[in-house]
Amino acid sequence: MKMTKERARVLLAEYARSSETIKAFCERVGMHTWQFYYWRRRCAEEAEYGEHVGFVPLEIKAEALIRIRLRNHLEFECTSENLDLVARLLHKLSETNA
Repeated sequence: MKMTKERARVLLAEYARSSETIKAFCERVGMHTWQFYYWRRRCAEEAEYGEHVGFVPLEIKAEALIRIRLRNHLEFECTSENLDLVARLLHKLSETNA
């Protein structure tokens, strides 16, 4: 069964009320432990940053100064000339924080 966000929230709330270990809880409800950790992290991020967590499409029509603020409050600026470099940097950062 595919895990939905709503189902994950119900299960996380149920776990919070239980005294079980994560492993025992997951076995009882038929959930993989990796799913538990994934949904716990995702729900926590949404609670902190809102529902739209992740990359946002961006179209730049002319030379522009771009300011990017990451979740850890790291902020940097670049021009639209450097977008390829910025995209590679963000991709590398997402790999290291996955």
